[in-house]
Amino acid sequence: MAEVTKYPHGTFCWTELGAADPPAAQRFYAALFGWTHVDGPNVGGARILQSGERDVAGIRGRLRDDEAHWLAHVSVDDLELTVALVNAAGGELIAAPLDVGEAGRRAIIRDPSGAPLALWEPRGRIGAGRYGEVGAPCWFELATRDTAAAAAFFHAVFGWDADTQPLGNTEYTNFKRKGETVAGMIKMTPEWGELPPRWMVYFQVAACPATMTKTEALGGKVLYGPLEAAGLGRFAVLQDPQGVAFSVIETYDDDAPAG
Repeated sequence: MAEVTKYPHGTFCWTELGAADPPAAQRFYAALFGWTHVDGPNVGGARILQSGERDVAGIRGRLRDDEAHWLAHVSVDDLELTVALVNAAGGELIAAPLDVGEAGRRAIIRDPSGAPLALWEPRGRIGAGRYGEVGAPCWFELATRDTAAAAAFFHAVFGWDADTQPLGNTEYTNFKRKGETVAGMIKMTPEWGELPPRWMVYFQVAACPATMTKTEALGGKVLYGPLEAAGLGRFAVLQDPQGVAFSVIETYDDDAPAG
């Protein structure tokens, strides 16, 4: 997948960073990925980050300390109906449905396992105009301790089916919608310590080791990697200068999902 014009209901479409210093964050990611930016539709100095003049991600100022992360967005056809399903399935509504200018409508939820997630009903903006190519998001992965609760919740809300397999001392789940893999989930083990459940965004890069080196040169950190991703590519978990984690992957096959 490269340029995108529409996201099916129940698929990831966008990611947005809540940063203490949005201009500094924009400069870091621009230097790392070659992104440009334009002013976004939100209030508070939101910026839309672009690759090849197509939207790939957003940055805004955070309102609370717990917003210092990349917030994943799932596209939905009917926001109110999806919120009702969230409530019925035991999820929590963090931020009620709200118009984001003429771009669309958003709500923020938390699944029963504890990870925040945004719901996006598109109007003027579908989300990322590029996906699954170098310089764009390519994969979203939930890390949580209660994988059973998360799987049941997302099946009820989005109709995702869980395909779970052993992975070392833990397990990995591919979430599938109508037979197509849409996201992943890894079960957190005691080695994860006190890290809260979260959705991790992966950005595709041409060369993982070079991106790791550049991250450190720009004031960020390498948390893990490079590691092999089941024959799909090499990935690393990085941290920007403001302490926000994200992942990058160099895929062996540009057409393969980065799981």
